[in-house]
Amino acid sequence: MDERYIVIGTSQATLECIKALLDSKKSIVGVFSLPKGKLPDNSIGLSYCQKEYGIPYFEVEDLNSASSEETIAKLNPDYIISTWPKIISKKIISIPKKLIGTHPTPLPFNKGRHPLHWMIVLGIPNSVVTFFEMDEGVDSGKVLLQIPFQIGLKQIHDLVIRMNKAIYDGVVKLVRILETNPDFPGSLQNHNEGNYWRTRTEDDVTLDPRMTASMIKRIVRSFSSPYPNANFIL
Repeated sequence: MDERYIVIGTSQATLECIKALLDSKKSIVGVFSLPKGKLPDNSIGLSYCQKEYGIPYFEVEDLNSASSEETIAKLNPDYIISTWPKIISKKIISIPKKLIGTHPTPLPFNKGRHPLHWMIVLGIPNSVVTFFEMDEGVDSGKVLLQIPFQIGLKQIHDLVIRMNKAIYDGVVKLVRILETNPDFPGSLQNHNEGNYWRTRTEDDVTLDPRMTASMIKRIVRSFSSPYPNANFIL
């Protein structure tokens, strides 16, 4: 059986998922993104996928709306791969066999918001992209696969490139697993372990002369292009 995939997201990571599925000769029955005015800082345009690859393309302001739910259900996906920047409802999660999320940390550790920023600021040298079966929690579902990558010492753009390569490689591996075992169970996270990272604030990207040189460098790296850059106070 030719599995039917939907890809949802707004970034280069989303495009890597699409490319990996196409290179794996998989059927993509829809790509969902946000309208231009709703896109996060690190977004790219994905509308060309319809013309370039013949994939139906949808822009939705609210993925959890009744109209989005109806559209997704009609596409009848076996699997949805998500790099979506917002919480996804139980109704959407329940449509495919698996809704597969991605998070660039070794879950159950470092769940939550702005993981790339925090990893650079905290000086973490290595991480993994975790592919997991989404549930109603935040980054809490069964772990399906983990692909390692280096954080490095350059700007966040360089880190994003390495993370996206890991995402591409992971999707290629994961679709092979699902070909052999469509109901691949993955492994439960130990919820007695792990932690959550909070939302980054303006204070977290504001430089202070009292900081060490290494801390200043890490903050600057963590919030460089495509983000608006760090602030400085006198």
